Amino acid sequence: MSKILLIAALAHTINAGYCAALGDTSQVPWEDAPQWQKDSAVLGVNLHINNPSAGAEASHESWLAAKAADGWVYGDVKDEVAKTHPCFKPFVELSVEQQAKDHIFRAAVHAGVALFEAAQAEVEPVTITDTVTRVQTVTHVEGKTPVKYIGTREVYPDGLFASGVVFTKGGTQMVTTAIAEKMFRHPSVYVPGDLTVAVDTPIKPNLSVANESDVQDLRDQLAVMDKTALIEFANTHFKVELSNRATLDHVRAKVMGYVDQYGVA
Repeated sequence: MSKILLIAALAHTINAGYCAALGDTSQVPWEDAPQWQKDSAVLGVNLHINNPSAGAEASHESWLAAKAADGWVYGDVKDEVAKTHPCFKPFVELSVEQQAKDHIFRAAVHAGVALFEAAQAEVEPVTITDTVTRVQTVTHVEGKTPVKYIGTREVYPDGLFASGVVFTKGGTQMVTTAIAEKMFRHPSVYVPGDLTVAVDTPIKPNLSVANESDVQDLRDQLAVMDKTALIEFANTHFKVELSNRATLDHVRAKVMGYVDQYGVA
């Protein structure tokens, strides 16, 4: 299961537990949930991952826009066939108990992201290559262009250009280049956004060690460095940015490996 689906399943499960506490036992386990409900959870996860500052209200407005696009309307009873839902209303009109769902969902997403990244850092294998992954800003990719929404609405589903994209205030989304060019004709609403991608670039060591004895002396020094010092050492001498979320042993093993492969002049 992908990272997004794992976090969506986590958020769904926590939401189901909260609903049960309110007396609503209609929420089924993730594996039994209908596809529309899973898609809704994934939409919410993507919203908070792509826009970490988005609040609970933005979460609800995104859900509301997606429901409206799928033909749902307000109803006193949640009915999947009739597509009615009692929460189909602005966030401010929801009860405190219902607003809490959006607060809990947002917290679950951010907790899920942190846990996922921490787990990856713990198990990431130590491999030494002649390249390192870096982040680079680009203006377009595969026929799409990043577009940043600077309008006034917290959540804005594009209807004018039929792009099918749901923007959040200050957020960037990938849009077909032909449509993006039309959007840019409205600079008070849309401006070019920033897209960062991972690219591989060669490691260029900035370290010279004369002989095997010097290498061992350096290894002895690395063996007593703390994590901050090791990360700084890797950045200074090998232009590699190691994650501070990784364990001390993991970081030390990475740096030792770089020294063994690149540190001898």
